[in-house]
Amino acid sequence: MQTAFMNRLAGGEPLVWLDFYDYAGAKLAGAAGIPWLDEAAFAAFHGKAQGLLGSDVITVPVARIAEALLRANPALSSALGEKKRPAYPLRRLLEDAGLRQAVSALLGPLRAADGERPLALVLPSPRQWLAAAYAVAHGEPMAAEVASDPDEIDGAAVYVANFLGEFATAGVDLVLLCESPDDGARSGEDLALYESVFKTCRHFRWAIGLLDPAGLLPVHEAGALDVLIAPAGSREARVPEVFWMAGGEALAPANARLYQGVIPADAVPETVLDRLAVLRRREGQAELAEVSA
Repeated sequence: MQTAFMNRLAGGEPLVWLDFYDYAGAKLAGAAGIPWLDEAAFAAFHGKAQGLLGSDVITVPVARIAEALLRANPALSSALGEKKRPAYPLRRLLEDAGLRQAVSALLGPLRAADGERPLALVLPSPRQWLAAAYAVAHGEPMAAEVASDPDEIDGAAVYVANFLGEFATAGVDLVLLCESPDDGARSGEDLALYESVFKTCRHFRWAIGLLDPAGLLPVHEAGALDVLIAPAGSREARVPEVFWMAGGEALAPANARLYQGVIPADAVPETVLDRLAVLRRREGQAELAEVSA
């Protein structure tokens, strides 16, 4: 199934997908921070950041919205820990009407402000969110054997899939699941535990992506994915944070069809603009060095 995002990705020129929230938050948001729960203020903030940096993909980071909601709503934070079942905190969070409304409130203006660029919902993978929600709820890490239990991960994927169904008409083009730098799906079998999420994406004709910052998933095991963003061996390249810093020598791989990276909060604006020019060169792509794994 060819989605709108995949059609755009096949258009010829590489896409530059920026997670600019740390950087723009430090430079534009001031002491108050990014206004995740204020629709109008967030739209104004995002418009300034996007105007300066011009990401080819518009990103809505669901975990950051959830974190802001939990800080603002102590009752919800307490409710996550009401039951000891491993997946209960994630289920309670994702079923919360306030979270769904907060995400919807940002999606609408972003889609209305830019109908051309792909709109991506970015969220932790079921594996990551299962453990993270438990840690928030109970103030301690989830036991390793529970966090890696296939049944628990599969159940978490069902909750994530149900949550995503809330945004069927929001103009989403892509769902990107994010693994951690030291843990994540390592095989097709691991990836299959996310199948509930994949089914929802296919139903709504959304592209399916995985951010694999450690490169744990072999490319040949990524059959269910449309996009695999990894440090090496993928046509969708993860750009290292050092790339954005003065003196950084690691550059994006040549000939990628997508470059994705997080701009650090302490990056220097002049250096950021210089690096963006490197990524957006229409010629001389062969001069770019391969990123270190």
